Amino acid sequence: MAIKAVRCVEGCGGDSTVTIIGLVVALFSLGAAVLAWRVSQKSLELASAEHSMSKEEHKAFLDRLAARADFKLDLSLDDDEGSDIVITNRQYVQIIWKMGVENIGKKAADSVGVNFVVPCDLEDLNWCTQDGTPLNDAHQEYGPLRTGEELPDGSGKPSQYLIKKVARVSLRAPAVTFATAKVRVPATIGEERRVPASFRVCSDDLLDEMDSQHEDLTITVRRI
Repeated sequence: MAIKAVRCVEGCGGDSTVTIIGLVVALFSLGAAVLAWRVSQKSLELASAEHSMSKEEHKAFLDRLAARADFKLDLSLDDDEGSDIVITNRQYVQIIWKMGVENIGKKAADSVGVNFVVPCDLEDLNWCTQDGTPLNDAHQEYGPLRTGEELPDGSGKPSQYLIKKVARVSLRAPAVTFATAKVRVPATIGEERRVPASFRVCSDDLLDEMDSQHEDLTITVRRI
């Protein structure tokens, strides 16, 4: 049999073009894979940050939801001496009580109910301005109202009380109010009488176990 020489088709004898193309494709695939990995890492970091932020926001929301008000009350005579003894030679003496509500909790309190209770034999009991001027309450919407409650050191007398609503007690500044009444002074020189008072507040924004709070004060009126 005759043997024919076969001429090789161009490129079949070790041409590097295919190899180069393969390398380029491989490098491109590697770059795409690296880029995809970096994108996935960024996405993971972003998702982790968003998850962390979401947890913090959720916790902050729950904290706000659970936040309650807490009051620190102050009841005193509105004078410069800070004393709870009133000395006079008059038949009657006008007393001005100062009441403060400071919110030491974590939430502002809305619609705070305020009661002020004193013995029923005190005269002209009214909410007032700081200088003792009674506030206009022609229809006695805020009292005084009578109650059978006996205050400690009230000599067994029933009580009377004033009521009012404080629209808001914020976390920034205390709410201050004043009340006044006339007290009959004992007739005998050196004789004293004790005048109890109770300042009470209530709010739905307080903790459930303390829906109301109170502060008491007993002053002494002495005849000279």
